[in-house]
Amino acid sequence: MSVKKRQTFLGAALIVLGALLFLDELDVIDYSWPWILVIAGAAFLANFFSEKNHGSVFVGTLLLLLGLAFLAEDGAIPGIYISELWPFLVMAPGGAFIASYFADRSRAGELTTGIILLVIGGYFALIEEHVLRGRFFHRIGDWWPLLLLGFGVYLILQPRRGK
Repeated sequence: MSVKKRQTFLGAALIVLGALLFLDELDVIDYSWPWILVIAGAAFLANFFSEKNHGSVFVGTLLLLLGLAFLAEDGAIPGIYISELWPFLVMAPGGAFIASYFADRSRAGELTTGIILLVIGGYFALIEEHVLRGRFFHRIGDWWPLLLLGFGVYLILQPRRGK
């Protein structure tokens, strides 16, 4: 990114943050710190779309999703608490890995990692919301690290493909 674009980008981010803080001071909106994550995430994603900087996709998606999760917990969505949202903290990086894959299809490992994190986080979200009930599902929860161990062994033992 050129110096001029970087200055413009930083200037726009400061204007948005200043406007949010000023509107909070005037009691027009109820500002909370997760907005910083949302704005930073949106800025990284804007950088991707303007500069095609693939590294910005992962960071932007992760910050945006985490900011939205903390906004929900902060009262933007009544009745949601971080104790119920913790599976989303596993799923957010999964979504970021998947977004990064779609930005650069040569990163197939990121798609696999993203899907694994979404499945693990989704499983715990379903248990947290009492969709999956009973001893069987809670016993699986005790053994899920074996999935990570198995996948790690698979990655180490799989045949290497030349580029």
